[in-house]
Amino acid sequence: MDETADGPWRCSDDLRLCVTAEVGDLGAAAAASRLGAAFGAAGLPLAEARAVPAGGLRSFLHRSAATGVDALVLDPRTAIDPATVMALRRAADVDPMIVATLPRFAAQPSACPPAVPQLDYGLRPDRRCVYVKASALAALGDGVFTAEGDDLAGPLLALARVGFRVAVAGGAEVIHPDGAVPASPVAMPADWRPALKRRATSAPAVAEALLEGLAAGPDGRLRIAFDLSHAGPSHSGTTLLARALIDRAAARWHDLSLHVIASAPAFAFHFGGLGGAVTRVDPSERATFAALVRFGQPFLWGEIDAAVRRAPALVLFMLDTIGLDCAHDAPDELDALWRFCLAEADGLLFNSAFTARQYVRRFGPPARPSWTSLHSLDLADYRLGAPTEGRADGTVLMIGNAMPHKRLRETAAALVAAGLERGVVALGLAPGAVPGVEGIASGGLAPERVAALYAAARVVVYPSVYEGFGFPILDALAHRRPILVRDLPPYDELSAGLAQRANIHRYSDDADLIRRLADPPAWIEADSAAPARNWDDAADDLRAALDAAVRGVDRARLVRRIDLLRGRMAFMRARAFDDDVDADELDRLAGLSGRLVHGALLWLGRHVPGTRAALAFLHRGLDRLRAAGRRG
Repeated sequence: MDETADGPWRCSDDLRLCVTAEVGDLGAAAAASRLGAAFGAAGLPLAEARAVPAGGLRSFLHRSAATGVDALVLDPRTAIDPATVMALRRAADVDPMIVATLPRFAAQPSACPPAVPQLDYGLRPDRRCVYVKASALAALGDGVFTAEGDDLAGPLLALARVGFRVAVAGGAEVIHPDGAVPASPVAMPADWRPALKRRATSAPAVAEALLEGLAAGPDGRLRIAFDLSHAGPSHSGTTLLARALIDRAAARWHDLSLHVIASAPAFAFHFGGLGGAVTRVDPSERATFAALVRFGQPFLWGEIDAAVRRAPALVLFMLDTIGLDCAHDAPDELDALWRFCLAEADGLLFNSAFTARQYVRRFGPPARPSWTSLHSLDLADYRLGAPTEGRADGTVLMIGNAMPHKRLRETAAALVAAGLERGVVALGLAPGAVPGVEGIASGGLAPERVAALYAAARVVVYPSVYEGFGFPILDALAHRRPILVRDLPPYDELSAGLAQRANIHRYSDDADLIRRLADPPAWIEADSAAPARNWDDAADDLRAALDAAVRGVDRARLVRRIDLLRGRMAFMRARAFDDDVDADELDRLAGLSGRLVHGALLWLGRHVPGTRAALAFLHRGLDRLRAAGRRG
C-alpha cells in the first residue's frame, strides 16, 4: 500500500499494545510482555505493552486517544508478528476515514493465500486483533467513550455513525484457534443489525467466505468438488464422462481432497466402487471448496447459482449446444445462461473442437482460458467383456434416445417400412413404440445386458443428426462392430485418433442408410497398434484447467460474478411470478397496488425522518409474531 491518506487522521508515531484478559487469566500479562519484547526487538515504536482486564478496554482506548498513541488490541491466543503489525499500520493510513484495521484470521498458516484485496471495508470490530488510530478516536472528543455498546464496539461504532470505517488489511494474517470466524464476536447494538445483515449478505462478503475455501484442509490438501447434483442413478454420456474422470482423479490426484456433490442413490450407483477415495456431499449441504467442476452445461439458472456459491474457482465442462439449437424445447433464458458461463467461468473445457466452435459462434470467445479435451479414444475403456465375431444373421442395433435430434424412432420406422429382413433392435426406444422393432429402454441396463446386445448384432446404426462427440461410435468399435453414422463434424476428430476408423461408415439420409444395410459392411481389422488417447490424458486436461482456475482466482471478478448472478436470479423470479401477460384486470390492479405501496414506503423511508426506524420496529415485531407462530 503505497498511498498515504490525506486529512488529519493518520497513524501515530508510537504504539501501545493491549492484551485482553478474562477473569483469572494469568497468561495475558505474560503474552503482553513476550510480544512487547518481540515488537521492540523488531524496531516497532512500542510505547507500552500491558494486559487489560475485562471491562478495562474502554479506559485503555480513552487514554490512547488522550495521549495520541495508537492502540493494538490482542486476544492472548492471537499469534502475530511485527511484519503483520506494520501491515496493519500501513493499511490504517491508506484512507483518512479508517479508524481501525483488522487482519485476516486463520486457524493455521495459509498454504495457498486467498486472492483478497489489499484493503476491504467492514463494520464489525474484532477484539482478537484490531489496530486503532488514536487520531480518529480523538476526533469526536470524550463523547465517543460514552456511546452504548461494549468497551470496544461502543467507541468504534460511535465513530462509524459519522463515517469512520473498520477495514481489513488483506496483506496481514494472524493465527487464532477460532479461525476466520470468532467464537464470540463483538456485540452490536440493535440498530446496527440491518447494516450488518446487508454487509453479511453482500457480494463482497459472499466472495470473502468463498475465498476461505482456498485454504488447505486439516490434511493439508485443497478441497475440490465435482458437481453431479443434476445426475440420477442411471447411465448417460454425462455420467460416463464424470465417472471416468473422477475415477482417474481419485487414482492420481493424491494432493487434492476430492468430493462429489450428488444424491445418495446417484453416488452409490456411479461411485460406489471408489471406496473412500472420494467423499459424497449432499446437494443440500452448504459446504465450500477451493474449486468446483461441473460436468455438463447447466440448463437452469438455479444450477449455476448453486455452483457459484460453493467455490471461488468454477470450471465447466461444456458438452454441446444442442439444447439451445433445438430452440422449441430450450429452457427459458438458456442463451443468457450459457453466455454467462462463457464470460464468468474460471475455466472451460469442450469435448471437441467442433463443440468449442459452436459455443464461440453463438456467444463469442470465452473470457477465461479454455481447453478442447476429447474423451478417451482407447477402445479398451469402452469394452464390456471380450468382443465376439460378428454374426451374418445378426441384428441391426440402433443406438439413441427419445430426443428429437437422435432420430431413433423415425429411422427405426423407415427401416421397418423398407422391409429390412434382419431384425432391428433399438436401444433407447420405448418397447412397442415402433411396431416390428424391439425397443429397449436404456439408462439402467446392466453391462452384461449391453454386451449381449452387441454380441447379437452384425452392424450398429447411430442415426443422430447433431452431436458434440459420439460415445456410441467408441462403444461399437470396442465390441468389433462396424457402425453407420451421419457425416457430422466431430466424427472427423474421433476418426483421426482411432486405428479402427475404417469401420466408421457415413451415410447421408435414410435412403442411403437402407441401401447400405441391404449388404452391411463387415469388420475390418486395423493395421496400426499405436497407443490411443485415454482417460488419463483427459484427466490431465481437467487438472490443467483446474490448476489454472485456482491460480487465477480474482476477488474482484468473483464479486462481479455474484452480483451479475443475483441480478439474473431476480429477473428470473420476476419472469416466474410477476409476468402479467396472461393476467386479468383484477391481477393487474393487485400488482399495481403492490408496486404503489412499495414505492410509497421507499419514498417515506428516504424523505421522512423516523420512518425507517418505525418500519424496522414493525418488521421486527412481525418477525417475532411469525417465529411465535412457528413455535406454536
